Amino acid sequence: MLGHSPANFHVEYMDVAQHWSPDSERYGGGDCLITMMLNGWELDRTVLLEYKWFGGNRCVRVFHCTLTRMGDCMVMPVVHNPYVSRLIRTMQLTVEPFETGKLGQAQAV
Repeated sequence: MLGHSPANFHVEYMDVAQHWSPDSERYGGGDCLITMMLNGWELDRTVLLEYKWFGGNRCVRVFHCTLTRMGDCMVMPVVHNPYVSRLIRTMQLTVEPFETGKLGQAQAV
C-alpha cells in the first residue's frame, strides 16, 4: 500500500466529495478515487488496465484499482482521463494488463 497523501495530488480545489459504491455505479472517476483515499482507503501499488471496446471502433480504458481500509478490500473500476493518468504517473504506480484472476481476494464489480 502507498504512504502518499492524496492531498499532494492537487485536490485542494475539490469542494464536493464524490461518493462511489459498486451497488450504485459500475465505474468511478478520478474524483471518486481521491475521495476514497481522503476517507482512509489505501491504493495498491499495482492497477490493472482493461480496454473495453464498443461498436468495434470506440475504446474506453478502465483502471481497476484495489483499495483497502481496516481489513476491508474492494476493487474500484476507474474510467481513464488525463487526471487519472497524471495520478498514476505521479504516484509511480505499476500498470498491468487486466485479467480477472489478478484481482485476488477483492471482487471485480
